[in-house]
Amino acid sequence: SSGIFAVYGKQWYQRRVRGLVKRYDLSGQDIHGPIYNDAEFASLSVSQDGTNVVYVAEKKTEKSVSFFAENPKSGDKRGGVYDFSESWGEQLEKCHESVICVLNLESGKVKILDTPADIFCAKPSWCGNQTVFFIGFDLKCCKHGAIYCWNRPGKLCSYDTTTNSIAFHT
Repeated sequence: SSGIFAVYGKQWYQRRVRGLVKRYDLSGQDIHGPIYNDAEFASLSVSQDGTNVVYVAEKKTEKSVSFFAENPKSGDKRGGVYDFSESWGEQLEKCHESVICVLNLESGKVKILDTPADIFCAKPSWCGNQTVFFIGFDLKCCKHGAIYCWNRPGKLCSYDTTTNSIAFHT
């Protein structure tokens, strides 16, 4: 499943917890895979005006079925069930390809930022209301375990959500 976001509020002037404010079921939108919740790549950041949340999730992949499957659905990839997909290893076996997602808290819609395919996006954070900064790991080299080996090329990247442009800061 893609995940569920729950927003809780607190009334600071009365110092009491208000409880659940809103719940977003992202699995119904079916635009990305599981949301990352690890210490290496995951991040959850709210924009300065409080209308958007940025997070990292697994890129949506097409469904795969066996060559021998009876009545496969249209659009399913035949024979791709056991295709190798390189992960980050160790405790990050489910991290293959990442996407940066922006959830609009008013509409509940998710937008996936258009980032280059040759970088693995991690740790996004808002800078103001329009710019998302994140770390981009170069995927030209292999993804040896990320938990115990951070010796890899990476760069600070910024994404302007109004112009849909990306800049690399080295």
